[in-house]
Amino acid sequence: MSTLQQVALVFGTALVPTLGSTVAIPTGVAMGLHPVLTWAVAVAGALCKVPLAIALAGGFRFAAGHLPRLAAKLERMESRAAAHLPWVRRWGFPAVVLLAAVPVPGGGIWTAAVAGRLLGYSRAMVAMALALGLMIAGTGMTLAAVGIIIPVLSHWLR
Repeated sequence: MSTLQQVALVFGTALVPTLGSTVAIPTGVAMGLHPVLTWAVAVAGALCKVPLAIALAGGFRFAAGHLPRLAAKLERMESRAAAHLPWVRRWGFPAVVLLAAVPVPGGGIWTAAVAGRLLGYSRAMVAMALALGLMIAGTGMTLAAVGIIIPVLSHWLR
C-alpha cells in the first residue's frame, strides 16, 4: 500500500463518527506512517466533523421547541446552569474541551458540541473548544500508539 493510500485510510477512518482519531492514529502508526504525519492527518479528518457536530447541536435546541418533554429538561438544565453562572463562565470552556478530548462513552465532539451550545457559547467558541479537544485527544493517542505514555507512567509509578 502506498503512502498516499495509507494517508487516505487514516483520514477516512478519522471521519467515521464512532471511530475517529482513536482508531485512525494507532492504525496509521501500525502501518508505518510517521507519528506526526499520522497525528496531522487524523486530526484534520476529525476536524472535518466539527461543523456537522455544531449544526446538529443547534438542531437539538430546535427539536426541543417541538418536543415538550425535551424542552422541560432543557429548561431545568439551563436554570441550574444560571444558578451557578460564575462557575459555568469560569469552567465551562475547559469542561467542553475536556469532554471533547477524553475518549469515554458519552464523550466526544458530539456531546461536547451540545454541551457547549447549552452553556450558551457561540458556534465559534464551541468550534474552538472542539478543535482544541481533538488536538489533545490526538496527541494522547499518538503518544500511546508510539509507546511513550506507558514507559513514562511506569517510571512515575515506581
